[in-house]
Amino acid sequence: MRSNSNRYSDIRKMNNFNNKLESKNKRYEVHEAIVATLEDVALRLVQRWGRGKLERLASPQLAVAFQQAKQNYEKATLDNDVKYIAQKAKNLIQGWQALEKYAKQQGHKPEPSKVWYAIAPIECDAFTYAIVRDQSDMQFVDKESADRTYTLDEIARILHKFEDNNKAATEIKDLFAGSEIVGTGYYDKYGQEIMKGDKKNEKEKDRYAELDDEIPF
Repeated sequence: MRSNSNRYSDIRKMNNFNNKLESKNKRYEVHEAIVATLEDVALRLVQRWGRGKLERLASPQLAVAFQQAKQNYEKATLDNDVKYIAQKAKNLIQGWQALEKYAKQQGHKPEPSKVWYAIAPIECDAFTYAIVRDQSDMQFVDKESADRTYTLDEIARILHKFEDNNKAATEIKDLFAGSEIVGTGYYDKYGQEIMKGDKKNEKEKDRYAELDDEIPF
């Protein structure tokens, strides 16, 4: 028979575990917010100037300082100190802003409004695409700032083919205004895509198939 003291000791251990778990979850949420803010700043500047353009326009001293800020931030993310990560993220954001300020001071201007740069997510290899209205605007694309260039007509054709092969995605877009497509495959409980032929996650994929019924409205 267990004594009350042992029972209460177990409860205290469980409470301590829950408190630590809650604290860890809060740190994770803060970290995610920091990453989102930093990525938003970087994404807007890359879309405005093109991939790597600001770094190429920077002075040697500024370019070195920016690379150091990037390395410091990357090292900080390996630590669990959220305040330290936030500090290095702030430094890197200031670095991005310094790059743009310097470029403008040297008389450079962002890419013409005829060119849009779209950066694919990391899970899509972070490819950078240049998008233009038509073939005549391709002359404005900085070849070093994009992996590939598409016209609006080409994108429309690609989207039409995509919608033909992904009816579920198009139905969701039609039913739910403002919905966003973040993937078109099957994903495990950790958010990783289940690749074709992955026997390890075959049961997980079968479970999705069971739930692949029509939306009743």
